[in-house]
Amino acid sequence: MTQPSLPSPSTSLSIDVALQGPASVSIQKMVYRRPSETPPSPCVYLCIPAPQLMGVVAAVVCSFLGTALAQFGPQCEEIKIPMCRQMPYNLTRLPNLLHHSTQENAQLAIEQFKLLGWTKCSDQLEFFLCSMYAPICTVDFVSEAIPPCRSVCEDARDGCEPLLAKFDIPWPPALACEALPWYDRGVCITPQAIISDVTPPPPKEQAPCLCQPQRGLRKRLYKKAGFHYAVRGTVKSVETFGELTLTTVAVKEVVREGRVRVATGQDGHLWTNRSCVCPSLDIDQEYLMLGWEDFANSCLLFPEGSLALPYMKKYARKIKKWEAEAAPTPVPSTSPAHYAPTPSRSQIRNIYKRKKKKKRRRRKRRRRRRRKGRITKRREQEEKIRREVTEEECKGSTATATSIVILTHRLISVTLQAVLCKYLKYHKYQFMTYY
Repeated sequence: MTQPSLPSPSTSLSIDVALQGPASVSIQKMVYRRPSETPPSPCVYLCIPAPQLMGVVAAVVCSFLGTALAQFGPQCEEIKIPMCRQMPYNLTRLPNLLHHSTQENAQLAIEQFKLLGWTKCSDQLEFFLCSMYAPICTVDFVSEAIPPCRSVCEDARDGCEPLLAKFDIPWPPALACEALPWYDRGVCITPQAIISDVTPPPPKEQAPCLCQPQRGLRKRLYKKAGFHYAVRGTVKSVETFGELTLTTVAVKEVVREGRVRVATGQDGHLWTNRSCVCPSLDIDQEYLMLGWEDFANSCLLFPEGSLALPYMKKYARKIKKWEAEAAPTPVPSTSPAHYAPTPSRSQIRNIYKRKKKKKRRRRKRRRRRRRKGRITKRREQEEKIRREVTEEECKGSTATATSIVILTHRLISVTLQAVLCKYLKYHKYQFMTYY
C-alpha cells in the first residue's frame, strides 16, 4: 500500500499557535483539498515533541483541578492545634488567613502567643487567635476564610498589648486590627455568632490580701520546700494581667539557679497565679527571693509559700553551704591528666624523715628562745639591784645592817647565794629572802 504524498503548500492552510512555556510548540492545522469534487475533510496535526507533550498535559490537568476547586471549595479538616481544640467549632479550612497551608505550620506560628494564653490577659484572645490560624469551615463560604470581627481583635489587643510592652515586643503587624471588617460592614465572625447563649462570666470579687507571716530561713524548711531558684534583687514593679500578677525584679546576684536561666544585671520576671502576692513586697526594697520555676513555659513562679527575706549576706552563705552539702560527690577521674601514681616505700620514708627534721628544728628554736628569755630577765634583775645599791651608797644614808645585807643579798643572789648564807650564819643575822 502506497502512502499518500503530502500536498504542496499552495493547497494547504497553516495556522501556527505559540503556547507559553519554556519552549515554543507549533500546532499546525492543515486543510487538504482533493482534486475530486468531494468536500474537503479537515485534519489536525500536532507537531509536539515528547518531553513538551507532558508539560501540555500537566497544564490541562491543573486547569481542570483549579476549576473543580473553585466549584466545590476547599476540604474541611478537623482542628488539630492544641490551643484551638476548645473552640465552639471543630472544623477548619486551609490555607488560613495568614497563608499557612498546613496545620503543622499554623501550630508552630501560634506557639509564640503561648504566654499570652497562659496569662489570660484577655477573654477574646483565644477566639481571635484561633479564628486567624484555624478559621471556621462552612459550606456557604467556600471562596475564602471568614475573618474575626474588628471588635474581637481590639479587645484582645487592648488586654494583651501592655503585657507585650513589658518585654519590649510590639503587637504583630500580621494581626493588625485595621485590616479586619466591622460586624455591621462586612462578613466576619464573633463568639456570639456561633453560640447564641453566650453570657459573660460574672466579675470575680477581689478578696483582701491576707498573707500569713513567713518563717525564717531554716535548713529543714529549705530542704523540704525544694526551691528551684534563689535570687537577690530590688523590686521594681508589681502589676496584674488577667488572672496573674507579674513582679519585675532587678537581679543583682543569683545565689541558686535552676533550669530557667536568670541573668545578673537584668530584669527578672516572677509570676503569681493570683492578684495577691504573698509574701507582700515593697517597691525599691532589696530582697532575697526563693521560689519555683515552670520549665515548660520558661518562667519563674512566685506563688504562695515562697520566701522574700530582707537581704543579708548570711542567708546567701547558708544557701550556698546547703547546696554544696546536697551536691553529689564527684567521681574521681581515671584520665591520665588526673592520675596520681602511688609513692614507693622509700619516698614515704623520706617524707617522714623530713617531717621529723622540721619538728626537731622547731623544738630547738623554742628552747633557744626560752633560754635567751631567762638570761635576759636575770640580767635585768641584776642590773636593777646594782643601781639600787649604788644609789644608797651615794646618798650616805645611815642604813641599818639588815637593809645593807638585804640589798647585798639581792645583788649576789644569782651567783653567790651559798656564800652569803654562810656569812650571815657566822654573824648571826636573820633575814628573809625576797623573790
